[in-house]
Amino acid sequence: MNYFKYIYDAVNAATATPVYALAAPQGVTSDFIVLSVNGVAVSESKDWQQMEQVSATLFLHFADADDAQAELTAIRAYLKTVNNTFKQAYMESMQAFYNEQQESIILAADFTFLINY
Repeated sequence: MNYFKYIYDAVNAATATPVYALAAPQGVTSDFIVLSVNGVAVSESKDWQQMEQVSATLFLHFADADDAQAELTAIRAYLKTVNNTFKQAYMESMQAFYNEQQESIILAADFTFLINY
């Protein structure tokens, strides 16, 4: 199963900001989001129904902290209402970093996606 595809499609549909898997192209100076899948937990129920829990982090690289937070809020709202492959997506935690070299903000938001639950 291509977990990147499901999560990428959902995040990309929630925002007009460019979304990249694993890394952004070099030299990108505008706002962008990078998606990283951190882990997958697969289990089966008594009737052999497969359930998957995917941990992913969205790295929001923005010039303005308020814009980054607004974008994260929009993505969270969209993921709550989307009827997609996953049953539920929720944010577990968030950290903010300041990138001194580019004078920008990086928000790292950890999400859990429940697929086939």
